[in-house]
Amino acid sequence: DSKNKIFQNDTLLIHIHGGAYVAGSTFGQESFLREWSKKLDIPFLGINYGLSPKHKYPEQINECFQAYMWILKNAKNELNMDIKNIIISGDSAGAIMGLSLVYILITINQYENVDIKLPDLLLMEYPTTYCGEDNVTNSLILSITDLIFDPFLLKYVRDSYVGDYKNMNDPFLNPIKANEKILKYLPRTRFFFGSVDPLRDDSIRVLYPISKVQGLDVLGYEFYNYWHSFNSITPKELRKMPCDFIFTEVEEFLNSKKEKKEKN
Repeated sequence: DSKNKIFQNDTLLIHIHGGAYVAGSTFGQESFLREWSKKLDIPFLGINYGLSPKHKYPEQINECFQAYMWILKNAKNELNMDIKNIIISGDSAGAIMGLSLVYILITINQYENVDIKLPDLLLMEYPTTYCGEDNVTNSLILSITDLIFDPFLLKYVRDSYVGDYKNMNDPFLNPIKANEKILKYLPRTRFFFGSVDPLRDDSIRVLYPISKVQGLDVLGYEFYNYWHSFNSITPKELRKMPCDFIFTEVEEFLNSKKEKKEKN
């Protein structure tokens, strides 16, 4: 039946929701996640996490890590899936946590001499990638008139998530601080962001050091006149263009895996 067909798929999409660390849930993003799942014919799981200010860094990252490890351990028995390919998608705060999760997995593999399966594809939608008080970029000027991210909300969000934590060089909090020892193991990664998003430059800043590492398959897509959270807050017709790019990237990834499997 259709249920068995879905669970016989060897590719799983894991989504980490946005909401500026203080709001949101997977349920609130099901409108586009179900659209993605149907279009791509792959199942998805959403990771929910404790919200700030009650829960502060690194609690949320730890919860994402625990959920990821649970999936690896229990997918066969609990989901009837023999997972070969993992796609991690995240938007806004979920994107930075998705990237940080991968950096943590890479670091554990390096220093603990283990072989935790890394995701095969990352889809990072309009991430915030730096939580320091000195996060001043050109695009943040747009926050003065932005309907979602005004300067006061941005400060509240940062303070709620970071709290008294002082180490702004922590790459798991601020992915732009990751060094080449971590970055060189990054899987196929795609960034998607809008030109009028106050957090646009965060994507550019994290893309820059990654682009200097040879051998990585990383691309960024900037959509003209699109704003923050275009997955969640725009009508289906308006989010069609960026979603089509996301679908194309996933389909190309799956086709490349299929071709490689057939050759072997």
